[in-house]
Amino acid sequence: MKEVLCEISEDVYGSALILHLYNIKNKHSKSIATDALLSLCSIRIDNLSNNTFSDEIKETLCNYSNIDYCKNQEIIARWRNYLYLECKKEKHINLKAAVLSYLEIFKSTSNYDYLTHALKLVRKAKALFKEELINIYNHGKEAVLNCTSSSFEQNNILKELGGLIPVKAKEDFENFLYERISQYNEQKDFHNAMILIDSLKDLKIINNTEHKILLAEKLELEGDNLNANKEPNTYYPNIISLFTKGLRKLKGIKCTTGLRVRLEKKIKIEQRESIKIYQSCGITTKIDVSSIDKYIVEAEIDSFNPGFNFIKNFSIVTRQTIDQAIDKPSDKYFFTQFCENAERIDSQGKVAGISTMVEYQKDLLRGLYRSYTILALKRIKCIMDIDEMIDKSLVHVLLSKHKSKFIPDDRFYMFVEGLYAGFNNDFITSAHILMPQIENSLKYIANQNDITVAKLSETIQHDNTLGGVLDKISNIMDQDMYEELKSFLVDTSGVNFRNELSHGLMAPTLIDYYGIYLWSLCIKMIFKTDDIFKSPNN
Repeated sequence: MKEVLCEISEDVYGSALILHLYNIKNKHSKSIATDALLSLCSIRIDNLSNNTFSDEIKETLCNYSNIDYCKNQEIIARWRNYLYLECKKEKHINLKAAVLSYLEIFKSTSNYDYLTHALKLVRKAKALFKEELINIYNHGKEAVLNCTSSSFEQNNILKELGGLIPVKAKEDFENFLYERISQYNEQKDFHNAMILIDSLKDLKIINNTEHKILLAEKLELEGDNLNANKEPNTYYPNIISLFTKGLRKLKGIKCTTGLRVRLEKKIKIEQRESIKIYQSCGITTKIDVSSIDKYIVEAEIDSFNPGFNFIKNFSIVTRQTIDQAIDKPSDKYFFTQFCENAERIDSQGKVAGISTMVEYQKDLLRGLYRSYTILALKRIKCIMDIDEMIDKSLVHVLLSKHKSKFIPDDRFYMFVEGLYAGFNNDFITSAHILMPQIENSLKYIANQNDITVAKLSETIQHDNTLGGVLDKISNIMDQDMYEELKSFLVDTSGVNFRNELSHGLMAPTLIDYYGIYLWSLCIKMIFKTDDIFKSPNN
């Protein structure tokens, strides 16, 4: 160990230090000392307490009789930090030495991670640093005032300073924070402004209610700024997302400024604007928004749970409904008596599909029902977001508890990722993840029921296409779901979502529009597997 420590340069830190240690390891390939030091320096300093070092490396590090031969401050800081955490002997000595070394590294590198970690260690034993406390506090104060690159770093340091000397931190930084937030507002840098609003709360300059209102106001300002600068006929999903997040901040608090009412109005305006954008992209059906709003009120969909229940249980349009509508004479389809076929033109002007006029009318009606459903989903998803946003761990728990037969074990993670993206309104990402998983799950359902989806008679035994797979399992699944999946995913005279998405033919706006529908169909098949796939083996 002594020989290795003497070879380590004094003035290398971070990734450069790790590379330096690897070069030394080449000279001492069989040395456990180099392995121990590499393990020590390769882990994040805030993860030292959760290390997974081998017993041999732990034993090497706990034998620190040669530590004085080391001149590198980062190794000293990390090693002393480790000893403070793992060894009962000389804990206070090791803690003090670690803090002083971290502060020295910060002076040399201006890397705020070292300063923040030093402050965290001081907070754990303030009595031990009684004489040095004000000096250490001033190091942190100077760093906050001089930091111009990142409000995130400022916020991390301020949290620790507030824990060291709360009253002084509040006095020292109140005016500074309000001035810096004002500067960010003028620069339209709302992200950094909101981080410093968190700092106001951390230092107890504002209370929890004031914190939520300030954040909601900043989210409104950011949405207004995007709205004022958007291009005509361009879809900006972030605008409605910002207003929704702002409204969610106000949940459960009294707000008399009219902020809540303003945000609600702006959300509805953006929802209407999104319909216009979808229409300009080729979705031309006129939708009676008021009837959807009336349904939502009557069904008492006013929070996350009833909204999620709607997604799991909404009705797929039935063949009977479509056929009855087609049988009714209508002037709307007067022109069809002169035509036998209808062509579907894609975004590049090519003929993407041909159908009879009767089938064309059915596709129009399916599209109408689908558009109503999509708008209802968007309205309801907005209500769910205002009430609650769930994180990835909750999606994992949700799927784990349900144990759906639609999800193969080896695809569980992919479904978590795809559904989580949808819960966070990233339906473009959600669609790209879920579409292949849905196709695989339909094949999985077929295999579970001894239905062969591979073309065994051919030399190269490829699987059937998605349309072929749906046809193969049509006898064991709900017919309305079968026909909707065929129309939505693979029919060239319909949306043809699967192929348009997979081959990069669909505009991002339309992927976002139809993505929520695919996401909802996926949820439906996951949570209603036994109702949709009615086979004896299911």
